[in-house]
Amino acid sequence: MSSLGWLDVRDSVITSLRGRAIDALAPHTRLVLSGNKIETVKAGGFAGLSSVRELDLGWNGITSLAEISFDGLAALTRLDLYGNKIETVKAGGFAGLSSLRALYLRDSGITSLAERALDGLAAPRWLRLTGNKP
Repeated sequence: MSSLGWLDVRDSVITSLRGRAIDALAPHTRLVLSGNKIETVKAGGFAGLSSVRELDLGWNGITSLAEISFDGLAALTRLDLYGNKIETVKAGGFAGLSSLRALYLRDSGITSLAERALDGLAAPRWLRLTGNKP
């Protein structure tokens, strides 16, 4: 499957991402994991997926992001986390995403952004936080 450009496994009842679990299917440019049952994105869950440019984790029930949750996604330009249950974005939650240009956190139940929560984002063009709690 080395020529697979994108992988869509939405609504597939996936509950967790373990380090290097899907890197055998690389290289991807787009990975759609929306509508699953992922609650936590752990450090190393995306190791080996350095070619992914777009990642959709919407509507999963994600409640927390580890400090380096997205480590290994150096080429990522778009990250969708809409419709989750992320109350707090911790410092360093987006570390290592220097290529990210669009971050969608709408309708995610966010009540607070830690100081330095967005560190590591070099030049985002789109940051969508609508529909969160004040």
